[in-house]
Amino acid sequence: YKLSQYPNRPTPQPLAIGMPSLEEFLGLYWGAVVVCTGIPGHGKTTLLGNVMGNLAERYGATSAICSPEMPTVPRLRDRFRRM
Repeated sequence: YKLSQYPNRPTPQPLAIGMPSLEEFLGLYWGAVVVCTGIPGHGKTTLLGNVMGNLAERYGATSAICSPEMPTVPRLRDRFRRM
């Protein structure tokens, strides 16, 4: 095959996450792996929980989360129920 024979791939469109100000500089795409780091207690889990909830609501997306600094199941289960 010649390189000219390969089809052009369409430009991926970022997913709408329901937070327009964040969408301006953060583009999430299907299959993306997101790593969010920062100071403990500054809202990382809350932010990502909201983004994951919005993606599930809008697109039926499923997500996985790993938060090694806290007991994941009880803490996240209670937090997501409140959301």
